Amino acid sequence: HARALAEIAGVHEREGRPQETARVCRQAVQAAREADEQDGRLHAALLLRLADACERTGDVRAAGLHRQAAEALLNSHNLTVQVE
Repeated sequence: HARALAEIAGVHEREGRPQETARVCRQAVQAAREADEQDGRLHAALLLRLADACERTGDVRAAGLHRQAAEALLNSHNLTVQVE
C-alpha cells in the first residue's frame, strides 16, 4: 500500500502539485508505519519526498523535521537513499 501511494505521490510531484504530493506522501508514510514496513529505504525516501513537497509549499520547518527523521532512519539502518 505504501509503495502504491509513493507512486501516486510521484505523479503529483512530476505534475507540479506540491500540496497533493505532501498529502499523499503523508498517507504513504502512515501506511508504512501501520504495516510496520521493514524497508527502511522506502520509509526514508517517502520522508525525503515529503520534505521536498513541504518545502515547495513553504513549510520549511516541517521539511526540516522530515529530513531529520529520514536521516536518523537511514543512519540507524546504515542505509543510503538515492536522491533524484
